[in-house]
Amino acid sequence: MPGWVRRLPKVPNDWNALMQVLEGHSGAVLTVAFSPECKQLASASKDNTIRLWDAASGMALQMLEGHLNWVYVVAYSPDGKLLASASEDRTVRLWDTATGAGLQTLNAHSSGVAAIAFSPDGKMLATASSDKTVRLWDVVTGFALQQFSDYLGWTNVKKRIERIGHVIIM
Repeated sequence: MPGWVRRLPKVPNDWNALMQVLEGHSGAVLTVAFSPECKQLASASKDNTIRLWDAASGMALQMLEGHLNWVYVVAYSPDGKLLASASEDRTVRLWDTATGAGLQTLNAHSSGVAAIAFSPDGKMLATASSDKTVRLWDVVTGFALQQFSDYLGWTNVKKRIERIGHVIIM
């Protein structure tokens, strides 16, 4: 064997990369997201709830309830203090990640909301809906800052939410 080839330790045949199984949702899990510091994990489900987990131990920390339909997506703010969740119930909710308290409900879309993204400074939130609109929100006040509705199809809305966030912030 050439000297530049390194032989790694032998791995047992029954080796498994699975570290933990996090159980608790009563419906299918639609999305997961790590907090910025990777200490917490959020999961969103068809059971209309969000669960917060300790990423190291797998221990359930909080169950966030308030959505009236499936929760499609969750996103942590850049500082990890807020979690945004978007649902088929046409709302976006903001949660305190330390206490699990619901802070705000953003209502403006006429259809389910399936994509969300915080601005890099955490001051704005972009939401995209199957109503073919993207909206920008002030995170502190919950005020809708802007609406973009010139999109031709839902398949492009989810992709464009990131581009819009970058253009607005720059």
